[in-house]
Amino acid sequence: MKLILKLIILLINSALLCNAVCSRGVFESGVSQNERNFIVNEHNRLRMMLAKGQVGGQPRAINLKRMYWDDRLAQAAQNIANTCVYGHVRVSDPRWQVGQNIATSWSSNDRKGANWSEPIMNWWNEYRQYKYPGGFSMATGHYTQMAWDDTKYVGCGYTYFPISNGNMKYQKIYVCNYGPAGNYPRAPYKTGNSGCENLC
Repeated sequence: MKLILKLIILLINSALLCNAVCSRGVFESGVSQNERNFIVNEHNRLRMMLAKGQVGGQPRAINLKRMYWDDRLAQAAQNIANTCVYGHVRVSDPRWQVGQNIATSWSSNDRKGANWSEPIMNWWNEYRQYKYPGGFSMATGHYTQMAWDDTKYVGCGYTYFPISNGNMKYQKIYVCNYGPAGNYPRAPYKTGNSGCENLC
C-alpha cells in the first residue's frame, strides 16, 4: 500500500511538472548522451580524488561508491528544469530518498549549449568551506551530496530559455538528482588509510 501511494505521488508530481510551461518558450533542453557520460565521469573523477586523499583539507574517503546514470532520476530532473523556475523541488521515488543539486546562470548574450563543468565544479568547490565530519550546511550541501558515500546514481536535466530581467536576456537551469540521497545528520563518508581508492 505504501509503495502504491508513493508511485501515485510520483506520477502526480511528474504530471504537474510536465504541464508547467516556460512562459517565453525554450531555446534548448535535455541532456545528450555525451553530456551524460561527462556528468557521470566527472562525478567519479572527483570522488576518486577524495578516495585518494587529493582534495585539499579533506580526509581520505574509504567507502565511496562508483556512480552511474539513472534515467528515472534524470527524467524527474528534466521535468523540474522544464518549468524554468529556479528552486529545489522534492522528488518522490519508491526506490530511495532523492538528493538534489541545482544551479542557474544568466547572460546578456546568447550562449547556447550546456556547460556542465561549471555547475559541477561550483558544487564540488564548496569543499573549501566544509569541515569534516560536520553535518549538512546550506553553504556546503552541494559538495556533501556529491561526496556522500551511499549515493550511487545521478540523473540530470537542463533548460535554456529567454528572460526579461534588466540586461539579462537568457537563463540556464541545471538540475541533478541523486539516489540514494545524502545530507543526513552524519559525516558524508568514512575515513581511513586505504580502501576503494578507485571507488567501490
